[in-house]
Amino acid sequence: DGSKVGGQVGAALILYTKDHSSPLTSFKWQLNDANSVYQAELTAIREACKLITTLPHRGATIGIFTDSLSAVQSLNQQMFSSKLCIDTRTVLDALAENCTSVTLHWIKAHIGIPGNEAADTLAKSATSCPYKLPVPLPTSHHKSTLLSNLKDSRSSSFTDCSTKNPLLMLLRRFSLPAHQKFFLRLNRRNSRILCSFLDNKAPLRSFLFKIGEINSPHCHLCLGADQDNEHILLHCPALFPHRK
Repeated sequence: DGSKVGGQVGAALILYTKDHSSPLTSFKWQLNDANSVYQAELTAIREACKLITTLPHRGATIGIFTDSLSAVQSLNQQMFSSKLCIDTRTVLDALAENCTSVTLHWIKAHIGIPGNEAADTLAKSATSCPYKLPVPLPTSHHKSTLLSNLKDSRSSSFTDCSTKNPLLMLLRRFSLPAHQKFFLRLNRRNSRILCSFLDNKAPLRSFLFKIGEINSPHCHLCLGADQDNEHILLHCPALFPHRK
């Protein structure tokens, strides 16, 4: 069984023999806090298979019971999404080679099945176990960590940079977590327009003149100053009604 209590993750197994109602043995491990309960369930199955291979098991009929339907479904697939799932299926197959049968059973949790309840209690206590069993962290953890680091780096670079771009203060304001939904709601066209302004590469006359596309940088709307970011966003009188 696997469990998560107070942000800490634990895995446990209890081994029974056919002719005895009392457990033969039991083990528990704490996992990394970033590991998932699903990973804890797979770990318990993997470690149970490893344990059985250390005992006399040739020709035996083995039943492995878990209340994790997702673990059972993952191990029954032809394609596996994680190294932990591959490792667990590998030890299952290796165990089956020397047994009459090895069956993975799904059972409903918290309905009073003694072995399952005992394993659940043991898994909960495993969350405070001093020994941590190393299990690869899930992809979701790496993605969230990468995204968080990217946001922190981006926010830091916005704060530290120095530029005359009038959008800098807007960028600093909307880089805060409270305003991130603003960027997420932008469609592709508006995102490209905003990025072009932030890079000082918006297709305004000042930029087009700079790259040799036109002969004059002057604003065609007011026939005044050069048509750059600052002029369009703050000063062009022709756009005054749109700034209200």
